[in-house]
Amino acid sequence: MTGHVTASATVLNRTGTKVLLVHHKVLGKWLPPGGHYEAPGSLWGSAIREVAEEAGLVGLEAHPWMLTHGGIPIDIDTHPIPANPRRAEGAHTHHDFCFLAVGDDGRTLSAQLVEVHDARWLPVGELHRSPDARVRALGAKLARLGLADA
Repeated sequence: MTGHVTASATVLNRTGTKVLLVHHKVLGKWLPPGGHYEAPGSLWGSAIREVAEEAGLVGLEAHPWMLTHGGIPIDIDTHPIPANPRRAEGAHTHHDFCFLAVGDDGRTLSAQLVEVHDARWLPVGELHRSPDARVRALGAKLARLGLADA
């Protein structure tokens, strides 16, 4: 299989103390919501669509950091994805564009149980304790840039 372009969103609450994560069924990890880019939309549009689909959260806004940096992603990452026999997909690569968004942590979440086990607002510090190196690196970047409480 060839690589896939994906888009994800690291969604912080308005105070930067919580982050929205979904527990991905296939990967078995808590991750920022995300999925495949769908043309003809934008990468940002794909990222916020995935948040709505996987966590049921709508009404996201671009984080002020994104607005002051021309709308660029907070992170771009390439990582391997294991085979998924349920979808008849072999092992492949995802090229993920991760955007930074702000959402209302007072809204009820509704996990899309086809792809994720759960969706939760968790303390931002959970990023640093993730078993996933990409998630830990994202937490370190947010802390380094002063964008979220550790």
